[in-house]
Amino acid sequence: SAAPPPVRSRAKLEGMRLASRRDGASLTLKGSGGLVVGVASQPASGIVRLVMDAEASTAALRARPKITGARVTGIRRTGKSVFVTLTLDPGWSLRGIVKTRGGARVDLRSPA
Repeated sequence: SAAPPPVRSRAKLEGMRLASRRDGASLTLKGSGGLVVGVASQPASGIVRLVMDAEASTAALRARPKITGARVTGIRRTGKSVFVTLTLDPGWSLRGIVKTRGGARVDLRSPA
């Protein structure tokens, strides 16, 4: 008889941390189960929306990390997705997203 397909554990956002860097900041998303992050950036309004096909822990949903120039202004879970809204000060921009072993890192560039 055929073995049942392996149960793929759902990705889960466990927490996040925003840290200043020399050239801007990084938002580290800690997760499990292969967190994949999509992005919708609205540079003119300074809004970066991250979307993950994932669950989220209570701690992650309550997190609102901020630094000078960038802050997480909203997190919500809708259906099987988690949305994170980042608000950037004028001149700040999204540099890119790097997949990490434990989740993802969102790199932000500060004005020159």
